[in-house]
Amino acid sequence: MKHVNREAPMMVQCGEGWCIETPAGMEGPLDSRQDAAVYLNLLNRVNAARNEQACLDGEAP
Repeated sequence: MKHVNREAPMMVQCGEGWCIETPAGMEGPLDSRQDAAVYLNLLNRVNAARNEQACLDGEAP
């Protein structure tokens, strides 16, 4: 499997399961495509919350 450098996590099939490819590397394998989709959704929500918090922290009082 070819590793592609991406900023956003993405779901990929790995072996007999599913993995999440992130900028930090591969996570998984997860048992099903549905489990991988749920995990990917959670990662995306966490990343969005981090970005929002970083923006709020950067605002002047």
